[in-house]
Amino acid sequence: MIRALGIGRDKNVYFTESLEQIRQVQEKHQVLLWLDVLDPTPEDLEFLGSTFGFAEICLKDCGEYTKNPKLDEYDDYLFIVTHVLHEAKELMFPEMDIFLSHNYLVTVHYYHVDELEQYWHRLLQRLYDGPMRTDFLLYHVITAVADSFHKVVEEIAAQIEDLEEDIIVGNLDNILPQITTLRRRLIYFRRQLSSEVAMLEKLTQPDIEFFTEESRAYLRDAMERFQRVLHFVDVNRELIAALFETYLSVISLRMTETSAEQNRIMQRLTVITAVFMPLTLLAGIYGMNFEFMPELDWKYGYFAVLLVMLLLGLGLYRHFKKRGWLD
Repeated sequence: MIRALGIGRDKNVYFTESLEQIRQVQEKHQVLLWLDVLDPTPEDLEFLGSTFGFAEICLKDCGEYTKNPKLDEYDDYLFIVTHVLHEAKELMFPEMDIFLSHNYLVTVHYYHVDELEQYWHRLLQRLYDGPMRTDFLLYHVITAVADSFHKVVEEIAAQIEDLEEDIIVGNLDNILPQITTLRRRLIYFRRQLSSEVAMLEKLTQPDIEFFTEESRAYLRDAMERFQRVLHFVDVNRELIAALFETYLSVISLRMTETSAEQNRIMQRLTVITAVFMPLTLLAGIYGMNFEFMPELDWKYGYFAVLLVMLLLGLGLYRHFKKRGWLD
């Protein structure tokens, strides 16, 4: 899908999806043109090449995935490859290709970008301020890319707070997989954001003669947005590391408590065994079937043995109770 906004010298905004009108506007250079191409077909890329004269290698990059951000300078335009953050079933960094000239800005992307769409509609409704130049449009496009990262990083920060609360209250179900997933995502974010910052640093260098000093000030502000998001990612990585240590501490404490409880149970069982062992010994001795056992003919022998067993059992119980082994 190809759509275009034309911004006239009176700052009126015109919308069109007609390829013929876009071609006429480009030829006459009467208005400032922003051309947005979503999910381009080979025919769309061919139209860009024939209308704007883009290099074949740039159009090839638009049709294929470019992993790293890049900046190429041509005689009358710049070609920029950046990446937005897109969350579907899995984390993706789809690229956005940008062609920038003094008269037009062309954005090519394969996924809908909410932040970019919001700025598009603000322009369409004339809700904008600042100079209407292509470098100013580029500034807003790049900040929209930065905001796509910032929004998700804020969501991760909220998830980290929720996980911390769950750990504090002892709800450890499925905590470790969530921590691992968030830590992996932050690593991916940092890697991508570092590449974006490096590309923007190159874009703001004085040797890029396309921009004025005022334009570079806007671009430096956009770069600082990426740097702030990058710093936010680093802070969240530290929080995740601390959260992981807290999780291990809670697990260790639980294991210690479980081990202590098992030790107490074994201690009680040992005490019970120690109490009944001598009683069992007496019962075993007088349960033997020997014919000549002097105590067997004693009138009070049975009661005497029971009394000895009772006193022995009570004595052992009192001894263990005094030592605190039955607490």
